[in-house]
Amino acid sequence: TADTVTCSTLISAVGKGKRWDLGLQLLTRMKDEGIAPNVVTYNALISSCEKASRLEEAMAVFALLVDDQLQPDLISYSALLSACEKVGEWERAWWLLDQCKAEGLSPDVILYNALISACDKGQVPDKALAAFDALEGAGLTPDVVSYSSLISAFATAGDKHGAEAAWQRMKEAGVAPTLAVFHELFRACQAECDTARASSYLAELRASALQPSPFTCALVLAIFQEAGEEDAARELMPEMVTREQARL
Repeated sequence: TADTVTCSTLISAVGKGKRWDLGLQLLTRMKDEGIAPNVVTYNALISSCEKASRLEEAMAVFALLVDDQLQPDLISYSALLSACEKVGEWERAWWLLDQCKAEGLSPDVILYNALISACDKGQVPDKALAAFDALEGAGLTPDVVSYSSLISAFATAGDKHGAEAAWQRMKEAGVAPTLAVFHELFRACQAECDTARASSYLAELRASALQPSPFTCALVLAIFQEAGEEDAARELMPEMVTREQARL
């Protein structure tokens, strides 16, 4: 005989395949058969909707959870904020964070990172900065994902100064960058073809334990090409020339 645990496991399993619709059918069948879903059940279904980028459906499932007089937990809110992040719904993400705190829960770095990323994808860098500051204000320590999302928000807006300020904060905090962080910094240089700043970031990249990838080279080359300085880029990146020669 099926029970709550079995049904929750099934909903989680179909959710991994982004089949939120099957999960919803299972939830309906559970209730029809008198099997009471719990928070784990609803979280599995919310997560299924999140994986399929179905924010409205995730919010509807959250409403069912509340209607059943169950208490949402951090997993519930984390899945919802992640769903908001995927579609850039930064206003709803902020609302959910406030709701989470109103429930007496303490949002963690993962939740704040989802909010910062939602603001990035929603193209509101000032809100991304506010979310980052809220993270620190909550007594939490930003990680590399926090900084990368913040830098990305400024890069998307073509704000090289904002990206640089975030980069300086990251260095002062002693957080080791990833190659993705440097890629966002190079993106921030593209709007104004800032070859000097791109050269500086490339030097910092080389000084770290990281190595430029083909994508790195393409990003830097695009900046220099737009500025009419392609030869200078090739001098800065001999590995790019080596790759081109290997293809000949």
